[in-house]
Amino acid sequence: MANRNTAKDGWDRLSQVVEESGLTLHSFAMAIGLLRSETLYQIRRGQIGISNKVADSIIAAYPQYNKAWLLTGFGNKYVDPSSAKGHIPFYNCNLSQIVNIEHLEPESYIFLPMASSADFAIIYHGEDMMPSIPSGTVLLLSKCNPRSVVYGNEYVVVTEQFVTLRRVRSEDQGSAEPLFRLEADNPERFDSVMVHIPDVLAVYAVKARIILKN
Repeated sequence: MANRNTAKDGWDRLSQVVEESGLTLHSFAMAIGLLRSETLYQIRRGQIGISNKVADSIIAAYPQYNKAWLLTGFGNKYVDPSSAKGHIPFYNCNLSQIVNIEHLEPESYIFLPMASSADFAIIYHGEDMMPSIPSGTVLLLSKCNPRSVVYGNEYVVVTEQFVTLRRVRSEDQGSAEPLFRLEADNPERFDSVMVHIPDVLAVYAVKARIILKN
């Protein structure tokens, strides 16, 4: 019975790795260089545990995982969560704290390989962008050059006066300096804001949104 429990625990860990890879079990076997996927199916059925050879194959393809954890379940799952591809630091704070983000410690990490270009994740609290972005949405952000903004897309814009999430448009009012028009998706309650581009301290592109439902 003890061996069965050990094998089952091995599948619990292996299934986490397979799920995070986004692959089927058969495709995962191919990705780690196994000639036959039957070995992984045997682990899933609880017939065998994770061997050193299988663990080495997994680590060779996915070096972010801790071999000791794979084999025993003890220790950290990841070698270094902050450097693992697709693991995005999550800060449980609102947008106003973004100016100090480099000095904050992430609360946890979000695993989302398709958004690995994001620098960090943060919670949006507000109604400016309703209904497209509800309050409580987790935003995955990437810092960019204000001159590279794609008009019509969503950005977090930082100035000395405010930090806001808005849809950025170009505005031509005959000014010698270029302007951003920061539009709310909820214009009945929130006005657009005009800001000179040279006054923008930082811009963060919204790479992905995670909307949490009750």
